[in-house]
Amino acid sequence: MPTTFIAQVPLLGGTYEITIDNERIAALKPSAVPTDLYVGPTLFDIQVNGYGGRTCRMYSPDKEDALAYIAQLLRQRGIG
Repeated sequence: MPTTFIAQVPLLGGTYEITIDNERIAALKPSAVPTDLYVGPTLFDIQVNGYGGRTCRMYSPDKEDALAYIAQLLRQRGIG
């Protein structure tokens, strides 16, 4: 079943109604409806020393947990 939503697409310079069908973009139409949703390529941070109150810079027994936690938080915010 197709899903339609409205989002700002910075690479196209505007707001669009986007229809997804079978995990593919089926339609893309300009829209004048205001929205706070953005769609675009994943952001990428080449070096992360810490985030969300956790650090990767110092040795600690829970360092692996910190890495997993930070990666999860970054993914939730669109960082690749």
